[in-house]
Amino acid sequence: MNRVPQVVQDLSLIRRAKGISQEELAQRMGTSGAAISCMENGKHEPRVSTIDRYAQALEVKVYLYVETDEVARAVRALEEDGALV
Repeated sequence: MNRVPQVVQDLSLIRRAKGISQEELAQRMGTSGAAISCMENGKHEPRVSTIDRYAQALEVKVYLYVETDEVARAVRALEEDGALV
């Protein structure tokens, strides 16, 4: 697999916008940084349960990774709040 699912791209964008490293996300999820890297680079297609844990670790509501427009709004809100790193 070489294509990164849109949901993973969106969550990766939110992760970076919040200033969370792959290692920190991995700790929050109880997995390895390598697993996060593989998922974000399209080397591994995650299960729905993994995507749910990813979103929970980022404190993102489920609908945000279903609605791309909502992701864009969330990122803009982070920018406006000065929360982007």
